[in-house]
Amino acid sequence: MVHVYRDEPVPRKRSDDLFGLAFGAFSLAWVGIPVVHGIRHGFTGDDIGAIAVFLFIGGLVGWAFYSYAWRDCAAIHLSDDGTCELVTRRRLIRLHVNEIRAVTYKRDDEGFESYSVRYTRGRIGLRSSIADLPDFLTRLQALNPAVDLKGFPDRRLEPLPPRRPARWAGAVFARWPRAMVLIGIGGCVVCVLVLFGLAIGLLPDRYSWLFLVGMAAAFCFVYAFSAGMHSLGSGGPSTTHACGAWSQPVELKLKPNGWLVYGITGLIVAPIVALVIVAITMTEPGDRYPNAKNATSTSMFTRPLAIKTSGVWLVPLGEPRSQDITELALELAARYRLPVAVLPDIALPPWTLDAKKHSLVGDNLLRLLGQAYGAEGQTAIIGITDYEMYGGTEFRDSVFSWRQTYGNYAVVSTSPLGAGVSDLLWHGHTRHVRTRKLIARNIGFLYLRRPEVDDSHSLLRSSMHGVHDIDKLTEAL
Repeated sequence: MVHVYRDEPVPRKRSDDLFGLAFGAFSLAWVGIPVVHGIRHGFTGDDIGAIAVFLFIGGLVGWAFYSYAWRDCAAIHLSDDGTCELVTRRRLIRLHVNEIRAVTYKRDDEGFESYSVRYTRGRIGLRSSIADLPDFLTRLQALNPAVDLKGFPDRRLEPLPPRRPARWAGAVFARWPRAMVLIGIGGCVVCVLVLFGLAIGLLPDRYSWLFLVGMAAAFCFVYAFSAGMHSLGSGGPSTTHACGAWSQPVELKLKPNGWLVYGITGLIVAPIVALVIVAITMTEPGDRYPNAKNATSTSMFTRPLAIKTSGVWLVPLGEPRSQDITELALELAARYRLPVAVLPDIALPPWTLDAKKHSLVGDNLLRLLGQAYGAEGQTAIIGITDYEMYGGTEFRDSVFSWRQTYGNYAVVSTSPLGAGVSDLLWHGHTRHVRTRKLIARNIGFLYLRRPEVDDSHSLLRSSMHGVHDIDKLTEAL
């Protein structure tokens, strides 16, 4: 006679499932945040660190789930002739009770219990939800008196009343399997599309809540998978092996029917990995913030290095590397038929930084330009820096261009001008084009002395509030 001991999960409340759904959606949302931020603004050390932490935690959780779902024993078949089969979703282990050395039991400080079977060639964990486990231990000890059960309290060897398994989950999945699969596929697709849309800028940030909706729908796969786990103990290919005579202990590999789980995992992971690779290889670096090491110059300008009376002059500030200043000068000279040239670079002194040393001050940069290069008559001297900048002591918003209202000096910051995937692929907007437009805008005001106009597409428009306003500008003076 074969005695079967199956995994019968403890009945769960619906609130537990809702809590698990909310926790999973919250966790995955936090994984997507640094990825999307890095794609749109350039990956920083904080983004990489957050992604690494989430991947590490996710790996631990994934391994724990895999160990429980695929490696731990979910059913035991014990026959009166001493044949014992330990069934998992990954394999079947058949051995004789004389090969079982011990069954261990542990209980931690928080009340969680764990079981494991130690046999001649290894060890396997037992699920704590296996029904009638005390009866199995009693029969095992009768067939093999040498088995070690010292770790079990006496109450664990007493027969317990059988628990009634929760079957409503399996019933729901059995009634509407196709609907749940379709809902799960739709949820996975929504999650991928939302992340893709947020990353490339096609989807406004206010629609990010759609990700949680997609996760709620994708939870149907987790629900269906957990419901399908109940079918393991309801008969199967391993039952027929328990009735035969005992022979040499063998381990039979069971091919899991998990193609759906693997396919959906690939459907989610592959686009995200492809999106990250495209973003890393194609997007331009994001904002660049200065620090005390970037502004250490001690040079004092007692008098200007040169005095310019006409023309447009571009001045690198702090060794900018994101743009070729000479190339910009040649393009501007050819496009507008104006005299445009490049002056030597000026190192940044500490007083050009703000009090917290995280940004450059536009007013201080203009003063630095005036100290280094004098300007008279029809002259425009435009500084270019790679670092973040805000206008002045009374204007705290980050800006990409700052100029004198009535004067000859201006500064352009390339830090916030980096282009994302959508800008590069569909619109052709790049940091280089945006920088060229801002320099041309300052040429119009400082060199040509043009007034502001009420046209959102003109280089001479009154004000701008972001890079999208720069992209609207037509390069005509």
